[in-house]
Amino acid sequence: MSEELLDLAIATTGGRKLWSTVCGLKADISIGGPIWAMKGWPPDKTFDQILTLDTIREHIVFTPFTRPDQQMVFDAAADSVTMQTLDGEPVETLAPARAGFKGMLRNSAWDALHLGYFLGYACWNYFTTPFLFTYPGVRAREIEPWREAGQAWRRLQVRFPPEIATHNPDQVFYFDLLGLQRRMDYIVEINGSTLVGHYTSRYRPSTACWWRRAAGSSAATPTTPSTSTCPPSPSTSTMSNWSAPATNRRNHDHQHHRHRPPRPAAGGGAAPPLRRNPRALRGPRPRG
Repeated sequence: MSEELLDLAIATTGGRKLWSTVCGLKADISIGGPIWAMKGWPPDKTFDQILTLDTIREHIVFTPFTRPDQQMVFDAAADSVTMQTLDGEPVETLAPARAGFKGMLRNSAWDALHLGYFLGYACWNYFTTPFLFTYPGVRAREIEPWREAGQAWRRLQVRFPPEIATHNPDQVFYFDLLGLQRRMDYIVEINGSTLVGHYTSRYRPSTACWWRRAAGSSAATPTTPSTSTCPPSPSTSTMSNWSAPATNRRNHDHQHHRHRPPRPAAGGGAAPPLRRNPRALRGPRPRG
């Protein structure tokens, strides 16, 4: 089939030309929800994070992470998660990271390193979608449409190569008539191969803080585009465990990510704006 749906999704999210100039993003989000109690964290725990990610290679930094004096660095190429001081001094590393989940079940507790691996690859995937579907080795094709809640959504079936850390190799993404992502289906292999229907809603205009690479230079320059140039960003994202992929029944274990209002910049200047597509992990609609 043609690449019309992929082209539409990319255009709605800012366009290929804009993305080709970007090499990094920064976003301020909150991550919470009932799932963390199952993974050994306080039931009401919310992780307020500044995410800094590389849009070209799968690399992301969470600051602070689980405690105010440390940050987490996830790197897919090295298959590692490293806890660091805020000055960048290594404290503890999990490598190879994905193999560290071997033998764990859906209700197994996660320490900070295991939590960091999950949030690291998941957020990197969420923030780079749908541009990620054009990366080397990724294959996307349109499949039959889906009707839900009186709406018709077009769908992309996406296969990821082993080089990209993600939930599982084969996933399905749903888009509305405008090209906005509304849902994705995947299996969380590292969490007992849980089948998930992940919904995105409440899109709103958003500004962004990203880095552009100067022509002929390896230096990256921070750029804050105006709101009018920025793609829409979902304020909530919901994940629901399903008993079967073809059902429309939602169960428990919701997670939810949410945009937080931009923090005031030091010295009274403008706050760093947020980048599109923060899929926050939260609870039942309240998000999951």
